[in-house]
Amino acid sequence: MYLDSLAEGEIAALAESQALSLINQIREILDDQNLDDPTCFQRIDAIVSAWHEAGLETDRHWECE
Repeated sequence: MYLDSLAEGEIAALAESQALSLINQIREILDDQNLDDPTCFQRIDAIVSAWHEAGLETDRHWECE
């Protein structure tokens, strides 16, 4: 019902805004010098967390050996 209340241009603008926000978060994670473990696990975990927080799902599971 919510999407039906928006004009076509509003839906596209909202989707673009959310996509750009997620891309910005990922860029900030990649640039974060505090996440500097040798296998980049902390960076990967932060990116997957940002992805999930944006309401996106992935079948990929990260496992540590």
